[in-house]
Amino acid sequence: LVVGGLLLEAATALALPESGVAVDSTGSAGLAGLIALRESGRVGDDERVVALFTGIDRSTTVQRQGARDAELPRTRHPVAEGLRAG
Repeated sequence: LVVGGLLLEAATALALPESGVAVDSTGSAGLAGLIALRESGRVGDDERVVALFTGIDRSTTVQRQGARDAELPRTRHPVAEGLRAG
């Protein structure tokens, strides 16, 4: 499945407010594909799916003096909390 740049940008913009995960355009490619599959009717309302975010938006990282690289912001999204507890 190949998606266009506009759909990829839309998926990137949607990722943070809907999931609490700051991704870059490479990280939101799976979500863009899912959106395309939903729009085409190949994935229905009653189906459960998972979209993996594989790339972070480095502009949202917090640089610390003396840190090895960078620390990602922690999210308090219910799904992330469930994963931490589980």
